[in-house]
Amino acid sequence: MNTEPHSNAARALLSVNALAAGYGQSLIVRGVSLRIGQNEIVTIIGPNGSGKSTLIKSIFGLTKIESGKINLRGQDITNEHTDRLVRMGIGYVPQAANVFPQLTVQENVEMGAFSLLGDVAPRVRRMREMFPLLEERWSSRAGHLSGGQRQVLALARALVTEPDILLLDEPTAGLAPQIVDSVLHQIAEINRRGVSILLVEQNAVKALKISDRAYILARGQNHFHDSAAAMLDNSEIGKIFLGMEGTSESETDARHRR
Repeated sequence: MNTEPHSNAARALLSVNALAAGYGQSLIVRGVSLRIGQNEIVTIIGPNGSGKSTLIKSIFGLTKIESGKINLRGQDITNEHTDRLVRMGIGYVPQAANVFPQLTVQENVEMGAFSLLGDVAPRVRRMREMFPLLEERWSSRAGHLSGGQRQVLALARALVTEPDILLLDEPTAGLAPQIVDSVLHQIAEINRRGVSILLVEQNAVKALKISDRAYILARGQNHFHDSAAAMLDNSEIGKIFLGMEGTSESETDARHRR
């Protein structure tokens, strides 16, 4: 495995060290390590069944952790309760069932802040201002939104807690190509506002273009990590993990732009 490139992750906001986790008797993640620095977008890619989603869920306290450590700002948060993780500055958007379809857009955003103390109205108001697409549908039921609108609502539900780091599990799954671009653009905008992003994404090439660094998982273990730009330039990685036969000049010129 290559040596991790120097980056602003030198002082990690979040680090995972030799983590082993899974469900019941089934071990899915087998000794995975990673780190994410302040204001980074770090993407996790790999084949289906490689443990990507399980890793994200483990960080957010949703799996059984057998061994290893998870640290936030140097503090051990291994096996911490999810409500406390939210208050500590971690947001999470699952791949499925990430909105309440029978509730309105406003009610969904308010539900995102249920674990917080004090008056959350100013935070909810900021979400309405941040996402004009949602403001237009503020009183509509979430079940009446398009797939892309639901994903934006799921982002707003997580961001209402004002997290320092946002964990995103396949935010573009099942979306049309043009909607994929819109959602990834929104994620890049969130990062520009100072939120670090840990992203699991099947649209790997598009995700790498907005990312700083990336990790590849295979069979529940670290397989490779590098800067996102270097991965896009790596023909072997491109063929095996990104579905690329070669990197065109236009793709090379466009990569890693935010």
